[in-house]
Order: sequence, then structure tokens, then C-alpha cells
Amino acid sequence: MERSERKLDENQKEITLVYTDPKTGLQVRCVAVEYKDFPTVEWILYFKNTSERPTPILENIQSLDTSLERRSEGEFLLHHSKGSPNSPTDYQPYETPLGPKAQKRITAAGGRPTNTDLCYFNVEWPGEG
Repeated sequence: MERSERKLDENQKEITLVYTDPKTGLQVRCVAVEYKDFPTVEWILYFKNTSERPTPILENIQSLDTSLERRSEGEFLLHHSKGSPNSPTDYQPYETPLGPKAQKRITAAGGRPTNTDLCYFNVEWPGEG
């Protein structure tokens, strides 16, 4: 893995992570921007074949697969929004409690990235989030 950082301005830092599979030549580059004035990180993944051979088929790519652990009492609360499947409730906000062993998938469907869910979310827990 290669890692680099650069300051974009007083409130933004860009972090680049590059992973290259020596067997297939597949390279995955993650470019993230961390905001110091707001609790947000944005990232984009790039895929590149650095080999002479065809890359194996890429599928079931998950840009975030994480587990959260409680450090205090109370439940996690996921703030997220419906996407735009062309209905009267497009972009409706939701609050979903995440109890023990809960799972929530934020996904795309129908060939559009916001057809089912918006990809923006926030996790809240007592006193933080």
C-alpha cells in the first residue's frame, strides 16, 4: 500500500491510498478529503488494470463496510435519506435505530445512484455523532 497526504487549504486535507494486487495488477486508489471544520470525509475509489492481462471481473464492491462498537449507554441512530425513485416522498429523511447486531445497507438500484437511497448519512450516539 502507498499512502500520501496533502493540505488543500486550512480546513481540508487530501489523503490518497493506493493498493496494488501483485498477482492480477489490479490497482485500487482511494482519494479522500477530510474536513477539519465539519465532521465529514468524502472519498472516491478508482480502479485501474496495471497488467498486460485482463482484470478479473469486479463485482459486489462496497465502498464502506464497517462495524460500530458502543463505548457508552444508548443506541446508535443512523440519519439517512430516501433517494429519488420518482415518488412524492423522494429525499424523505429517516432516522433508523441501530441496536445490537443491526445491519443497514445503503444501496443504489435501477441504474441510478440515488434511485433507492442517498449515499449521505450520519451516525449519532449519545453525546457524539
